[in-house]
Amino acid sequence: PGPAQALNDADNAELTGLSGGGRGGGGRIGGGGYQPPTSGDGGWGGPSSAPPTSGMRGTELLEESRRIIGETEEIGDQVMGDMENQRHQLLSAHEKVLETRGFISDARQTLSTMGWRELQHKAMLVAIIIILFVSICLVLWFRFINKPKDR
Repeated sequence: PGPAQALNDADNAELTGLSGGGRGGGGRIGGGGYQPPTSGDGGWGGPSSAPPTSGMRGTELLEESRRIIGETEEIGDQVMGDMENQRHQLLSAHEKVLETRGFISDARQTLSTMGWRELQHKAMLVAIIIILFVSICLVLWFRFINKPKDR
């Protein structure tokens, strides 16, 4: 196992109460502690640097958690702002729909009134045509067909 595996073993050992991980300590419960890798191939910077303590890791985890919380709050604020804008857009669109429905209702009523007026005008024209036709027929009847015999 390489240094990364050793670090994972150490983290798991601290969480479960075991110490020693995959190197020294033999998996005892309690004391012993983790021995960092002594080669300078990537651990904590070589044999001269100290391994991170659980306090340092806890602080780093706490700082990382706070950073994530801050990012999450920023994203949440942006989402809330977007939702507020969308809410205003929806309310505006709803008002326009209601206004348009009012215009449609007025237009429908105007068209209905115009239809009735057109029907009344047609009826009047038909009545005038009938009256004129009857008048022409009477004039022709009395003028040419039924002549008075007195003349």
